[in-house]
Amino acid sequence: MKKIFLLFFVLLLAACSDSTEKATWVAQNIPNEVKQPDPTYEALVAVYSPNVTTTGQVIHQKEREKWILVNAQEVAGHPYALVSKDLLTLGEVEAVDEVRNIAVIHIRNSYDFEVVELEPFV
Repeated sequence: MKKIFLLFFVLLLAACSDSTEKATWVAQNIPNEVKQPDPTYEALVAVYSPNVTTTGQVIHQKEREKWILVNAQEVAGHPYALVSKDLLTLGEVEAVDEVRNIAVIHIRNSYDFEVVELEPFV
């Protein structure tokens, strides 16, 4: 009796389903949109230190790691600075050369910048 009831139920479900002419597959319903590439930002960023607001230049990037070159007089004496390009990111002052007045700030974010990689000179 259970088998007959189960067979009747399956046939009833099959009769109530859509006809094969109207049925569409999942692949037919997915839109064919082309994925837009991630935006790239110009390598000039704003740097906020406790003393002054200045600009810095992104000089190197490797995936999420970015290094920014700024004037040393503006970030010297502080271990951190805020870096902004549509999003505030905390940057760590990695190196300071007071003789040449340059400093390097290290940040971790997902933005891609238009960095021109220069060949090292000897």
